[in-house]
Amino acid sequence: MTLGMAGVRRSRHDDVVVLSSHSAKLAGGEIAMARVAAAMTRYRPHVLLGEEGPVADLLRRDGVTVEIMPMDDEIRAVGRDEWVDLRSLKHTRRALSYVHARCDRLSEIRPLLVHTNSLKSGFLTGSAARLAGIPVVWHLRDHLSQSYMSRGALVGSSALIRATSSIAIANSQSTRATLPRGVPSVVIQSPIRELPPLRPERHDDADGLTFTVLGRLAPWKGQDLFLRAFARAFPDGPHRALVVGGPLFGESDYAASLERLTRTLGIEERVTMTGHVAEPQQHLDHTDVLVHTSVIPEPFGLVIVEGMATGLPVVAADEGGPPETITDGVDGVLYRMGDEVALATALRRLADDPDERARLGAHARRTAYQYLPEAIARRVEHVYDCVAAGRGSHPRHVVVNGRFKTRPVSGVERFAGNVSTRLETPTRVVVPPTAPFARGLLGHLWEQTVLPLRVPRQALLWNPCNYGPLISHRAVVTVHDVAPMDHPEWFGDGYRMWFSYVVPRLCAHALKVATVSSFTRGRVMERFGLEGDDIEVVPNGCAIERAPRLLEDPDGRPYVLAVGAVDPRKNLPGLQRAMELVRERYPDVELKVTGARPAGVFAASTHEWTSLDTLTGHVTDGELRELYRHARCLVYPSFYEGFGLPPLEAMALGTRAVVSRLPPIEELCGDAAVYIDPYDAYDIARGIEQVLAESADERRRAVAAGVERAEHYSWSAAAREYDRVFSEIWAVGHRD
Repeated sequence: MTLGMAGVRRSRHDDVVVLSSHSAKLAGGEIAMARVAAAMTRYRPHVLLGEEGPVADLLRRDGVTVEIMPMDDEIRAVGRDEWVDLRSLKHTRRALSYVHARCDRLSEIRPLLVHTNSLKSGFLTGSAARLAGIPVVWHLRDHLSQSYMSRGALVGSSALIRATSSIAIANSQSTRATLPRGVPSVVIQSPIRELPPLRPERHDDADGLTFTVLGRLAPWKGQDLFLRAFARAFPDGPHRALVVGGPLFGESDYAASLERLTRTLGIEERVTMTGHVAEPQQHLDHTDVLVHTSVIPEPFGLVIVEGMATGLPVVAADEGGPPETITDGVDGVLYRMGDEVALATALRRLADDPDERARLGAHARRTAYQYLPEAIARRVEHVYDCVAAGRGSHPRHVVVNGRFKTRPVSGVERFAGNVSTRLETPTRVVVPPTAPFARGLLGHLWEQTVLPLRVPRQALLWNPCNYGPLISHRAVVTVHDVAPMDHPEWFGDGYRMWFSYVVPRLCAHALKVATVSSFTRGRVMERFGLEGDDIEVVPNGCAIERAPRLLEDPDGRPYVLAVGAVDPRKNLPGLQRAMELVRERYPDVELKVTGARPAGVFAASTHEWTSLDTLTGHVTDGELRELYRHARCLVYPSFYEGFGLPPLEAMALGTRAVVSRLPPIEELCGDAAVYIDPYDAYDIARGIEQVLAESADERRRAVAAGVERAEHYSWSAAAREYDRVFSEIWAVGHRD
């Protein structure tokens, strides 16, 4: 045993944290762990490894103390499925011996917490820490799903995480979704090493481009898919394929099959396979397009971010972690996972368009700034703060009222989902157990009686959608508007009475009230009698934070888009009357209306639709994005709004917005929209016709103003404000 710390420590050291991994190979998880440890400033990391290797050397070079507790080779060779398989009984004695040895060593070190870095480390060191009474932060870097492990291993892993961890860190939302329920968690992506120099510019594409796939050779990484797609896209010509990486974990047969495949495809002279390399950055310097081809959802994809940091255009599969990193068409290209034809099409597209490659690469480098080690380490240390404040067994975290997950997605639900997933404070979303408890009277009953019991000490309850339990006094509530009290005629009697009874009392008892605009803040103060200091204004954000180039309507017919729940305040009858006037001058203009019909909330109303009107109902985020991108304009003729999310989304995508002149809408859009009087159909028609008649230059200037305005709003910024609110509440103490 090689000790990296002098002396035996018997008392708890509040600034020492132990990070552990069973491996010292240069794999993605171990590299990420080393980078975070080296970048910490408020805690002293001490790393326990199961072997000597290049990661240990990397840590020592960066001044991090390292301790090697050699792991038995047989234990190291046990696969993740065998830990919960009867065949693993032969390994039980060795595994238990290793756990007890680590338990004894952790009892000597007495760190604040143990941060496990791999699934095997979680099994061994996590169990040891639990036996020693030391809190565990479990870092999950692989999906807990049957795509990666057997059902038995999945059940066993989930049970162990639930039993041992105080807080879990996931490397993506995709990974987080596979965590067992009940564990407070947060998403913290893996860091890049640093922002590297831009790769050398190419001056002539005539010599051909280099398409590179980088990562360990494994069937699920899809290098065979890459080679087939490359051969399909470029059956001949000067373009080259580069396969960087070797088989780290006994996958030599797969490596040999790739070499045979190049010969079968007739591309062996244009393919280079490097084998394992210690410094893959040298190959990125000679790459034109980085390709990532996992055939099952990639948990994160560190190599993707590394490539983006060098200014490379990246092509990646559209499932798992990559879509959380790449915005398709903005800073990279996404293709349908496992689809050889779609991948080949993407490769050809980039090969033929050097301007597109340059644009994507420039945006990609800007995206990579958020993955610098200092930024990631700060977020990890914030998790440590939450564990330290709760003394491990009850870490500080936020319980999110998850009733919104059971409802159709409208603006309020979109807000709750986007902010809750971006919080840096560990969260636990509590959702009604079955459909009957999700809505209606039973839903309210669950919210008032069961939900408060799910909020432990040291936790705060956040109610993101107006409602919450009246008996919980450790709560933050977000009020989006007070329309049921300002305009009771629009709502059903039951909903109006329940809102008027619950929401004012909930706000009176809450530790903090948040609203989405200054207008709503004023209405809450007037209606509920609250002081201004009790209310935070946190504007909504926008998941579409940058605008790709404008697109023409693919069907050749211009259309006007209306987005929002189909309810009286959205003024759809007025919009229809305005469209009749517009069609006197522009007879082919279509009206497309998308939005759910909220049942049991609004007063009954009926609409008749003309042959040029399309009511699409609820659409996915991707479908909504396409509707925005192709629309001539968004028309938002509401009578009343608390914020106005659709105009923000439209402006972010370069779509003109025609909006009601309401205080919160003016607060949001400034001079970047066309304003109309929602009570005057002729004025609504005037606003639509103004946009339809714009010249190309007028439209370009107006779109630029809208995009610039939208850049001030993001869901990440909104989440940071809520993190600040939660931290301030904990800083001054809160009522039990």
